[in-house]
Amino acid sequence: MKEDPELDPEENSSAFMGILIKGLAKLKKIPETVKAIQDRLEQELKQIVKRSTTQVADSGYQRGENISQENQPRLLLELLELLFDKFNAVAAAHSVVLGHLQQTVASPCSQHDGDIKLYDMVDVWVKIQDVLQFGVVEVTLIKRFHGMEMAKIGIATAPCALKPKV
Repeated sequence: MKEDPELDPEENSSAFMGILIKGLAKLKKIPETVKAIQDRLEQELKQIVKRSTTQVADSGYQRGENISQENQPRLLLELLELLFDKFNAVAAAHSVVLGHLQQTVASPCSQHDGDIKLYDMVDVWVKIQDVLQFGVVEVTLIKRFHGMEMAKIGIATAPCALKPKV
């Protein structure tokens, strides 16, 4: 793979990821990189769920919708569709990174001592499924609890009010 200084990472992210992996290999940082990816994957996926939930809630609020029983299924569907799109993009990016990592590690001129344990796509999809399941349950419970509490005191719920307090 030739390095092109004019290469726009936005236009060819696969080539850019390859260049980054090659650089990490030259620095002998592949084992640390793999460990960091594995350690951070779940937290990054949870952030995607959090940002997507906020995006869907804010979008509904801007359309003048409230979180009523009649709107909840549609908003949940909107959230799930958004998450599926984003998680598919994450999986595709990991597939590219893993391809570059496998090429680098298997290369005859590889500078690594011993075998490097890479993660695989099954690991990525298991994390995605875990986070998706947890996220949907959490969002559903927050909406139900928040709706019940607000109904008790006679205040209509707004999507932006459903954001968990951090």
